[in-house]
Amino acid sequence: MINPDIPLDEQTDALPYDIGWEFPLLVSFKLLVTKSCYHSDIEQVKALISELKILIHIGQHLNIVNLLGACTKDISKGHIFSIVEFCRHAWM
Repeated sequence: MINPDIPLDEQTDALPYDIGWEFPLLVSFKLLVTKSCYHSDIEQVKALISELKILIHIGQHLNIVNLLGACTKDISKGHIFSIVEFCRHAWM
């Protein structure tokens, strides 16, 4: 259960990761980040997973860039992909 009196980012360990948000990886594309988990800072990987969990928990919302899905199939290789909605008049 999420405590509304505590910031959500401090409760991500209690949030489940819902595999229903996973996109199957059926297309080929260039990998933009080529670091593997073994050479990456484990805290950065944890932060990315925490962000995915928070976006899954929040769900669709008018005031945020919404998560459409994710692919963590190759997380052991350091590959974490998130699919978010396109923001026509913004750049990130």
